[in-house]
Amino acid sequence: MSDGNRKPIIIAAVCAAVAVLVLVVGIGFGGGGSTENQSWQDRLDGFGPSSSLLPHDLRVDAGECDVSALRIDVPLGCAITVTAFGGGFDLGSAVKQVTVTALDAPVTVDLVVEGTSVSQDLEPGDTARLTFGTGGGSLALTCGGFPAGPCAVGLG
Repeated sequence: MSDGNRKPIIIAAVCAAVAVLVLVVGIGFGGGGSTENQSWQDRLDGFGPSSSLLPHDLRVDAGECDVSALRIDVPLGCAITVTAFGGGFDLGSAVKQVTVTALDAPVTVDLVVEGTSVSQDLEPGDTARLTFGTGGGSLALTCGGFPAGPCAVGLG
């Protein structure tokens, strides 16, 4: 092969490398048509398989809680199991999320997910975002205040 035959191949390879570089840099650092100054983490926020926690995902184990689509009514306290979802080859949601809002009285939310325990006291109007992995978890709701009485949390 002579030098004259190799030049077009070298030029085509350099052009292809430049095109790939422009594409990679554009995807990695481009604004995606956004006028706001966003980082790449912000653009990926919300991307990924997640879904809402539904009432059929909850099983009351102790106490007298009444679970509906929009709220959980708690007489004094209860323990709820979030059933495991997904499986070895399930391509569905990796996590399920729900926002709980204390509606009419203080509520203590105790959460156990993947062996980690978290507790949060909510005053009326306060919210907490709960996230469960495919292994499920448990949730305990305890009404606060003095004297402790019935309470409710909204599900959103």
